Amino acid sequence: MKDNWRLIVLPDLPPLDTQTIYHAIAKVKSKLNSPNTLILTWPKKPYVSIGIHQVRDLVVDIDKITEMSIPLIRRITGGGAVYLDQNQLFYQLVFDKNSYPFSVKELFEHFLQPVVSTYRYLGIPAKYQPLNDIVALNKKISGNGASAIESSTVLVGNFILDFPVKEMSRILEVPDEKFRDKIAKTLEERIGSIKYFLGYIPDKLDMIYNFKKEFEDILGINLEIGPLTELEKNEMQKLNQYCQTGEWMNYVERRHKDLISLKIKSGVRCFFKEVKTKGGLLSLYFQIENNKIVDIAITGDFFTKNPFNLSELEEALVGTELSHTLVKQKIESFYKIEENKIESLRAEELTKIILESVKE
Repeated sequence: MKDNWRLIVLPDLPPLDTQTIYHAIAKVKSKLNSPNTLILTWPKKPYVSIGIHQVRDLVVDIDKITEMSIPLIRRITGGGAVYLDQNQLFYQLVFDKNSYPFSVKELFEHFLQPVVSTYRYLGIPAKYQPLNDIVALNKKISGNGASAIESSTVLVGNFILDFPVKEMSRILEVPDEKFRDKIAKTLEERIGSIKYFLGYIPDKLDMIYNFKKEFEDILGINLEIGPLTELEKNEMQKLNQYCQTGEWMNYVERRHKDLISLKIKSGVRCFFKEVKTKGGLLSLYFQIENNKIVDIAITGDFFTKNPFNLSELEEALVGTELSHTLVKQKIESFYKIEENKIESLRAEELTKIILESVKE
């Protein structure tokens, strides 16, 4: 017997709505046990989105974004900074996490099957590439993220109809302007689109029809078209207000203001370390005093199933002596809850990264 899910199709949404809609549905679902839902949408205007664990000023060029007159939005899922526009079709899944008790990797493997199949239906040789990408001929053609919101799980991603290389290269933070051309060239080499492979952009409604069919057939789910409820609309309004506040936009920065700006007082050593892991880029900030962690910020474009819990690990590590055993104990204790884990980064690996970082 097939599971019944609600299908919501909302074209040309305001930029912020494309990020708060799935958050609102997840929050209401956690309270009322509303149906599992697939949302299909796209923004009516371009915007820039950064991941929940990223330090805003270090990943995007605020001056350029202001000059381009486009909004900057921090989303609730992990991943990196991206330029999003009308030439992308977003799919957003909201479902009860107890119905699909998967790890982040298993979630992507399972729910990205119909995305891969839809690309292949178009004649594009797509395949899933762990952790969260879909690629064709070594070019990334879909980026995806996942997060837990109360008792719900959300998985979000996109079909890239056409990729705005110029705009994407403009919004990223670079050490010097001469790097922009290099970034653009790298993006052209690494990112693909439906237009790149087919030479044209297919109609979005045709894409939706094909994706709906693949979603139902492959996952054994029956999609029934339905509207947003009044409760969900009200929750969206609340989230739209909150997501424009400094509290949310500075979600990482406000917890570690002095640390991230690298203000140093006497006797306190500050460290910064970036490491590329299987799960994404890990950017660590430390303050060390008397061989103990005074403050630590764990940032980057990685994924955790529950991103809001990461601050608990940071707090647990404060005051910890720089000993392999003690640091690992704190991380392992945090990792006992499955959804707390940083995807594809074991406790032993994270311990080594922390200890090796403060030696440099």
